[in-house]
Amino acid sequence: MGVFHLQLGARGQRERPRPGLDPFGALLAITASTLPILGADAISFGPFLVSFAAYLLSVRSMWIVNAAVLAAALSVAIPAGLGDYVFLLGLLVVLIVVNAVNTALIRRSIAADDLRLDYALLAEQERMARDVHDVLGHSLTAIGLKAELAERLLDTDVQAARAELLQIRALNTEALESIRATVGGLRRTTLVQELASVRAALDDARIKTVLTGNARDIDPVRSTALSWILREAATNVLRHAHATTCWIHIAPGMLDIEDDGDSLAGSHEGHGMRGMRERARLAGARCEIGASTHGGTRVAVSWA
Repeated sequence: MGVFHLQLGARGQRERPRPGLDPFGALLAITASTLPILGADAISFGPFLVSFAAYLLSVRSMWIVNAAVLAAALSVAIPAGLGDYVFLLGLLVVLIVVNAVNTALIRRSIAADDLRLDYALLAEQERMARDVHDVLGHSLTAIGLKAELAERLLDTDVQAARAELLQIRALNTEALESIRATVGGLRRTTLVQELASVRAALDDARIKTVLTGNARDIDPVRSTALSWILREAATNVLRHAHATTCWIHIAPGMLDIEDDGDSLAGSHEGHGMRGMRERARLAGARCEIGASTHGGTRVAVSWA
């Protein structure tokens, strides 16, 4: 009978177009016009009517048609001799039940597909928000620090101040390119690349970096996720910690970032921290954020 579109009966779900109402109306007209000629044999149209109704009409209309067709079939078959039409009546009842079950399953499948689509859209929005937050947070923090340094250098070393301004321009260009790539879902960075950027930003803020381990030992599968976590952790150190030293330890199965600045005790977990945990989870790792033995904050990522 071709491909039919269902109208979802549940409130709040989308209604789908029903392009087959004209064929259904034509079938009703044919049934009515042949009834005087065929008499009780017109019951043979019943299975087609209930099947068309199941796939072309709303749930409520389907049951109205089912009841009307069954009642009409019985009113015609009983006077003509019920025994001659038992098979057709039985087929009619079976089709009513089967069509009802089948259309219910189809509606449930459509609702599940809609839910999966909504979930995928939400996940993509969260990914984009997380990436934009991390890119802008780090870049703007670095730009702010360099602007302060350039301002201090203006009175003592104009050439050095000019160099800082050129770096600010480069950082701004890099941030714009990162945003474009993030929106397109294209941005990929490695832990080695991010480590170099983080160390440069910490140096500009006069925060000593103590690095142990080799970022090249991290497998490529987790390198991108860990680079984002390192970026966010370093941004928090630059913005909030008031630290003098940042320790970065890389080892098989782990990445630790610690500082000797202000502790996170009593602070509210913001979007950045939730983003680090989520990135770790998606990479098959675990991210723990707590107090550092150096007095500040420790971000510990581990995986098997």
